[in-house]
Amino acid sequence: MSNSPIKIIKVAFIGAGAVNFGGHGNAWDHASRVEKMPNVTVVGIAELIISRAQEALAMRRSKSEANHIWEHTRLFTDYREMIKETKPDAIFIGLPPSVHGNSKFPVELDCVNAGVHILIEKPLSSCPPDQLDDFHKELERAENRGVIISVGYMFRYSKVIKKMKEIADSFGEIRYFNARYHCAYSNIKLKSWWNIASSGVPLLNKQLIS
Repeated sequence: MSNSPIKIIKVAFIGAGAVNFGGHGNAWDHASRVEKMPNVTVVGIAELIISRAQEALAMRRSKSEANHIWEHTRLFTDYREMIKETKPDAIFIGLPPSVHGNSKFPVELDCVNAGVHILIEKPLSSCPPDQLDDFHKELERAENRGVIISVGYMFRYSKVIKKMKEIADSFGEIRYFNARYHCAYSNIKLKSWWNIASSGVPLLNKQLIS
């Protein structure tokens, strides 16, 4: 029987909005999932609107049954400073699509180049696919170094989606899809959700979502 100490995974969040901490009448926030994981501690939250981060942290400390994992959480307005100061093992990136996933806002690259594993909330980017080649290649190099990169697409690992990917692969390189959107929420109040310039929804190439 091993007597080695249990490793505590240091987790951090970039963004203190609804994706990471809940809101809009849903409970699909990443923080609640982290609270159910064993052997984790949240070392930092990076958020430009610091009052939003303060409110999210105060709520978790006062109401969560796993409030102990928030005991040493620090707040930052600069995610790069957070990475440097807290040295997290993994980061949840929950930002509007227009401010990550591109050369102007290289949040993902800053994380993986520091050796931090990441989960990126969908969509991966709001840039046209042809502008993402170099960005994607850098992420791929990080994966080859052992950094884990995942994207939070709903049902991504379900049997249905796997079968759909198999069928799509059989079409060859040129594929066209006619899709209809069925929302999982009864109401989406964010205007940016319906704006392709700020919320993405481009058809990204196969490699980026495989």
